[in-house]
Amino acid sequence: MNNDFIIFGSCDWDTNWQTQHRLVSSLCKNENRVLFVENTGVRSLKFRDFNRVKKRIKNWLNSDIGFKSIDKNLTLYHPIFLPFQYSKSITRLNNYFILKSLNSWTRSSRFTSPIIISFLATPLIRELIRKIGKSAVVYYCANDNSAEHLGNKKFKENEIEFEKEANAVFVTSEKLKERALLNNDMVFKFPAAVELEKVDFKQKKIEEIEKIKKPIVGFVGSITNNIDQELILNACNENKNINFVFIGSITEFGQNIDKLKNFKNCFFLGKKKHEEIFEFIKNFDVGIIPYKVNQFTNAVYPAKLNEYLATGIPVLSTNIHEISKYNQDHDNVIYVSKDQNDFSNKIKFIVENLHKIDRKKIFTAAKKNSWKIRFEKINEALNTIEKETMKEKKNWQNEFRDQIYKSKKIFYKNISIIFLVIFLIFISPLPFFAGSYLSSKMLVKESVSSDLVLAINGYGTAKYDKLSSQQLLMNLTYYNSEKKIDKIIVSGRKNLKAELLYLQKLLISSGISASRIILIDEGYNSLFENIRTLKENVLENNIKEVDILTDRYSRKRFEIIFKKINPEVKLNFLENQLNEKESIWFTNWLTLKSIIYEYAAIIYNKIKYNL
Repeated sequence: MNNDFIIFGSCDWDTNWQTQHRLVSSLCKNENRVLFVENTGVRSLKFRDFNRVKKRIKNWLNSDIGFKSIDKNLTLYHPIFLPFQYSKSITRLNNYFILKSLNSWTRSSRFTSPIIISFLATPLIRELIRKIGKSAVVYYCANDNSAEHLGNKKFKENEIEFEKEANAVFVTSEKLKERALLNNDMVFKFPAAVELEKVDFKQKKIEEIEKIKKPIVGFVGSITNNIDQELILNACNENKNINFVFIGSITEFGQNIDKLKNFKNCFFLGKKKHEEIFEFIKNFDVGIIPYKVNQFTNAVYPAKLNEYLATGIPVLSTNIHEISKYNQDHDNVIYVSKDQNDFSNKIKFIVENLHKIDRKKIFTAAKKNSWKIRFEKINEALNTIEKETMKEKKNWQNEFRDQIYKSKKIFYKNISIIFLVIFLIFISPLPFFAGSYLSSKMLVKESVSSDLVLAINGYGTAKYDKLSSQQLLMNLTYYNSEKKIDKIIVSGRKNLKAELLYLQKLLISSGISASRIILIDEGYNSLFENIRTLKENVLENNIKEVDILTDRYSRKRFEIIFKKINPEVKLNFLENQLNEKESIWFTNWLTLKSIIYEYAAIIYNKIKYNL
């Protein structure tokens, strides 16, 4: 199988050699082309990540906008991104720039329908994968990143969704397999393995470790928060005649190891190149896996396990789940401790009985877990996945028809909703009944019953269905001829002051004396302020009843406010002789706007003035 692969890694390329490095190297050796995208993280940035950020920026600057060719089959991509994994807006922004770079590179490199293997399940990676043209997607789950102690509570939800979306899921441990099977039918278990061809049993001199007196208990790997330092401290203290050697980074994950450094039998030799690791392990008498036992480590298959065994040394581990499973499959080849004291005692026991160790059993276990065998299985799985996706592609016509059917269904549903909304708003009697409440019809009279008429031309904007100055004039003229009105108060929006003056002149020209017309134009901003001004300056204490002439939809708001300010005055609304006729069916947009505005204004006034 010769394919193009895009692999989204959970680490950077120059970190400790891991399964993803072996996978990439083996794929390239088989003449597949691989683009390895370095870690985009599962959490937000922390202070201890400063050196890694600095290195990423440096790598980006020393590459072709992030891309660096290693050989004809392998290219690395060092993406620059904002480290806020679960922010939707930041994810969209990161996705835009990274996808643009990836698409540009894949086009120029003629990457055709690559198989995507991702070691991460973050929102960013999921979004990128959705938008990249591909033939299949594999989620390679190497750790339980949803473990609570990691602080990645949001990761779990994304991981479950990604396991459902992927064509297949690769896992490294039994616990991860059990969980993945809940979300995907195609799950393959591929634990970490060892590259046996890299083990050279010819002893080479390494002064750095040879000067350390034997017996040596060794550990290979970075010091992370999953390492049980109390366990190691106790072992060092109880076995002062044994030297403990640590190969790997002690600063990368920000762990404090000052207590361990105080022991004279503890040696930290730092990070080593992968090709040198076995030379150091060969000098160990015992290899240890001193993990804490928790949700995360119970789903871990230690990569260093088979590396220890490949050199023939005995291994002591804490009682994590995958070690128990390994012992079931490999004749209890691993020593397992129950607690701190047992760990320390077993180190002493193993060292004292090194001559009795069954090296043949150790080598047999290592051979069964060689990377060569593991990769053959991975290759078979990838072929199976490719065949399954090809079957799915052959059914594209049925899928296409299904998609068309679904699209039509959604279209007709949306059209029906739109028509229903239009019907309810513009055709049905619903606006009529909503307007009827605003009209305060119980208070409407056909004749003047008081000596005082208040003419209001409304509030809001003139674009709503309000009474114009001409309509007010015609109504006032009609009611004035019916009965001698003592006073007419003219008021309205401050932005229509010119209209009020115009109306005043029209009333005078129609025969109503100027002494009977009171113009209120004090620059108020709302109906509430207007009515309060009337209360303070115009309405006399002996006035018991007022007739109001205003547009029909403003009445309810006027009624609510007026009764709050003037509870002792009776309120009547004069019927509009010009536009009171209403249609039960069919409502125009201008009327609908007025109804909506008035309901909004009532709610606003109730909240603001506690009506």
